[in-house]
Amino acid sequence: MGCGRSKVVEPLKISIPSPTPPPPTPTPSPPPPPPPPPPLPRDRVEIELDKGKDEGDVVYEVDGYPDPTPPTEETDVKLKNADNWYDDDEFNKASDDADLFDTEAGTDDVSIFSNDAVGGRPGRSVSPGQIHPKTTKRKPTLSYTGVDAHAKKAGNGVLDSFDALVKYLSDPWISDRHSKILIARSILSWMGAQRVEDTDFGEPRQDTPRGLLAYLKAGRMTYSTCYAVLCRKAGLQCVVIQGLVKAARYEPGDKSLPECNWTAFHCEYGWQLVHPYWMCRALCGHSLGGWTKVEADGMALSARQKETAGVRINTFQERYFMPKPSEFLYECFPFNTAWQLVDKDLKVRSKQEFIDLPYLLPPFHGLGLQWQSERKCVLQSQEGFCRIELKGRTTNAHLLNMQYELFRKSNNGDTESDKLFPRMVFNSRSNEHFIFDIRFPAEGTYKLVVYGGPYKSTALRLFEVLIHCKKKMPKSFNLLPLNCADIGYGPGPVSMNAGLLMPSKPNGLIAVNKNDKDIATEIKFHIRDDFVRKHKYSASIYGSGSDEDVDSPELIDGSDEIRDVGDKKESKKGHLKLTITKEYHLVILVRLPAEGEYGVTICDTIQTGSDVRAKTVCNYLVSTIAYHGTFMKANERLAKKSLLDACSEQVTGRDFKKKITNIEQNLDKCRRQGIKDSDEDVCMAETEREFLRCKDLLRDCHLRDNFHVTMRALAVMARYRNRAALRKEIKEVEELRTNQESKRDGAPTT
Repeated sequence: MGCGRSKVVEPLKISIPSPTPPPPTPTPSPPPPPPPPPPLPRDRVEIELDKGKDEGDVVYEVDGYPDPTPPTEETDVKLKNADNWYDDDEFNKASDDADLFDTEAGTDDVSIFSNDAVGGRPGRSVSPGQIHPKTTKRKPTLSYTGVDAHAKKAGNGVLDSFDALVKYLSDPWISDRHSKILIARSILSWMGAQRVEDTDFGEPRQDTPRGLLAYLKAGRMTYSTCYAVLCRKAGLQCVVIQGLVKAARYEPGDKSLPECNWTAFHCEYGWQLVHPYWMCRALCGHSLGGWTKVEADGMALSARQKETAGVRINTFQERYFMPKPSEFLYECFPFNTAWQLVDKDLKVRSKQEFIDLPYLLPPFHGLGLQWQSERKCVLQSQEGFCRIELKGRTTNAHLLNMQYELFRKSNNGDTESDKLFPRMVFNSRSNEHFIFDIRFPAEGTYKLVVYGGPYKSTALRLFEVLIHCKKKMPKSFNLLPLNCADIGYGPGPVSMNAGLLMPSKPNGLIAVNKNDKDIATEIKFHIRDDFVRKHKYSASIYGSGSDEDVDSPELIDGSDEIRDVGDKKESKKGHLKLTITKEYHLVILVRLPAEGEYGVTICDTIQTGSDVRAKTVCNYLVSTIAYHGTFMKANERLAKKSLLDACSEQVTGRDFKKKITNIEQNLDKCRRQGIKDSDEDVCMAETEREFLRCKDLLRDCHLRDNFHVTMRALAVMARYRNRAALRKEIKEVEELRTNQESKRDGAPTT
């Protein structure tokens, strides 16, 4: 990327120098707090600055080009697939729709565009009488596989003539209705395939592709300018955009940002952004020094970070070809704000606003996350606490797992910098809401780095934030009672994998009124019917432990295991009582020993022969300190009580819709009272509403006996997070679909 301000000149030539269970066996002690997890595999491929300098008079913007405006979204095809950051098919196939029920599935009387055809050309037609392809609202997607493969096969013969290179890269796509996009992609793929650093291109010249590559190698031209030149040679309108970037050596709080450049080309759907250098090159293994890692997922550390320069590598980073302008704007800020290519309400108004923006990495957007806290990359703690909230998509957030690292700025001679403080970060979740609540036992400057992804997939870096703490937390608070390793607090994908669905307490924080007689709370899960008798469940309760032994939470009480309907167990000290009801509900009654904060762990034990494996699948923070019921406004308290009453109403199938409407009306009341969507009762009600809608949808399939209704219902079920709680109902509807298919003219039974 080059430096300097943009130039707008007249066009000119560029001159560039199960049976009855056996008798219960003694339950083993609850598993000890897990050892420190191995280092997380981190996403260390980062972006850096193009060191090239554009020499001579370079036309960055050409007069007569269309004005820079946001690209149209009214397309009959998707211009590119969403970036698949993770090797998780279920997650990658999860819908982008915000509403689970916003789907159309069934059959079409005409064929649709083929997802595999370059340019969205029509696929094979479907004859009458055949089963037609199932479709949804999703558009077919342009494929660049053939474009990339063709571009990479270009031989050295095209290096000596622009005409030859343009002909080779353009001819296969010139008649396609998306020819401009495909040619722009072809040029970029060819550039990415060139081993610039390892090849001798001779002397830099302006009249051949070989000469341009020689300029790149010599650092006398930027990738953006080279790309713009080649696009214009191919007849495309392409501009070079200058501005500020947050690149590899950036960290939150930096006030001075480097200047650099990128491009935009004009296609069938308006202007599209491209960052040629970031597409083709990356920095691997770079690390900033000056920080001490003090905690990673609950474990105390004291590891000083050494600065490493990193190694530049050839790569092809798909995300920088036609990125969403609203997401790209978190990394690049153009001096001419019109080239942000976003609507007015999304514009970043100034350089300072860009500097202040949260430092969100591309995987953050790839996960569909939204930043719900103050839109700043530097935060100030309040009374020793700092809270960061994120929101995910309702259709796939249940698959996500968040992890973190906390750093403290190293200060020579500061003995407190080396003191171990584990369990400072409350990494919690509540449905699609993710919360990081940090408590600071010492003043200083901290950096929180959060990683995430589908459970069992590589956790990629999502965001970084700098936090200044000028006042440590009150003495009434201790460090958190649990080391939650890499699963955090609250029900998530790990508890779902253990067969525990639809928690009555979806929030990792359970607030208990200290004035209650028993200081108690109840946690309830729906157990998958095929997990009953095969899995054993137990619970334990922990205190915060002593200040001297910071790594070892204090085990207060633990229960024996239960596995079958009717099983009941109470812990030795009476702080925990577990039951499995005939409705396949795991009910856990928690009685706190006294006021304060306690950690509750739920364990799943599987026995295969002589092999017994116990695993913590869910953690809760149960606290009397966090209870604010006495300070809640009367209208808020009444709204929440009315909501809970609506959810607890027992109804049969014919009254499902009535209960759904009642819950929705009470949810609206809560929101009008300012109760947040991440509130525990609101999240529980949303889960109940969604479950009832799914049950009602499956019931309608039998009542209506319509193939299209059945197909739509099954499409919804395929995306429903708690579908395992409806296994029986879904199986019955699948059998109904088979019967309906057999009755369709010419349609074979499947």
